[in-house]
Amino acid sequence: MTESEHNDPGWVPLTRLIPHPENPTPATLRTWSLVLAARGIPYRTIPERKPHEILIPEQYSAIAVHEISLYRRENPDNTPPVKPLPTTENRIASISILLLLGIFHNLTYFHISGFGYNPIDWLNLGSANSSLIFTGEWWRIITALTLHADGQHLMGNILIGGYFVVRLCEITGSGMGWFLILGSGALGNLLNAFFQSGTHNAVGASTAIFGAIGIAGAISSTLSPRHLIRQWLLPLAAAAVLLGLLGTGTDSRTDVGAHLFGFLAGALLGIGAGLYLRNKGKLTDGRNLALAIITPAIVAAAWMLALLN
Repeated sequence: MTESEHNDPGWVPLTRLIPHPENPTPATLRTWSLVLAARGIPYRTIPERKPHEILIPEQYSAIAVHEISLYRRENPDNTPPVKPLPTTENRIASISILLLLGIFHNLTYFHISGFGYNPIDWLNLGSANSSLIFTGEWWRIITALTLHADGQHLMGNILIGGYFVVRLCEITGSGMGWFLILGSGALGNLLNAFFQSGTHNAVGASTAIFGAIGIAGAISSTLSPRHLIRQWLLPLAAAAVLLGLLGTGTDSRTDVGAHLFGFLAGALLGIGAGLYLRNKGKLTDGRNLALAIITPAIVAAAWMLALLN
């Protein structure tokens, strides 16, 4: 949005294009400007003109009229839309973390000694073993997220889940995004362990990836509550594709329960995060940086506990 004191050539008043029983009020024009901003349509305002006016480029006239008319039909009570959150360009950081997950997966196949182990049995030390989780080894709900049974599960998580991870971090910031993803994965593993038998054992980042899908859907729905079905279509479709790629339960290495609880945990956290973003806006850079430091520190601390106990 820009403000201008002049009616520049090539810019037309929006009120002349949209039939209205009376001159739109300033509140109505503010609502229309939010609709234009949400759809990426450029506009200018002339605050000092009475009545107030919005100008749009002439070449955008048709699409602007269409979007405003569509909004008025869908919102007869004239409830203003939520202004879209600015995105953060942090794709490299998010992709780098996903690549680190792949590197760590490969390291678990190397003969590495230390902490009294020769070699370190990463899968045995870090898996989400239900009975051990509830006998004090709570860190397993975190360490299990960094392990994978095979390359197929790893690649499925990175290629399909990576889109939602990157998109989520663009909306929330990397720190808040990864903190929510870790939280959804840990909570999903905890719930899964609670409902599974004591002999249940699982590994995989897919719990957190399904959590990221749930978070993305919940945040989008919270920011645009009038389009719940539309906002959930892509997350649900991605969850179905990823579930099909990883398996639906016929493979003993596929933990459908972890996927389901990860998704539900992510949706729950996403609703809270969406309400915060809608009311408060994005975290400051300092707070996002703090969460960006805290999140990997939690993972590192969990692995230290696993190796020292």
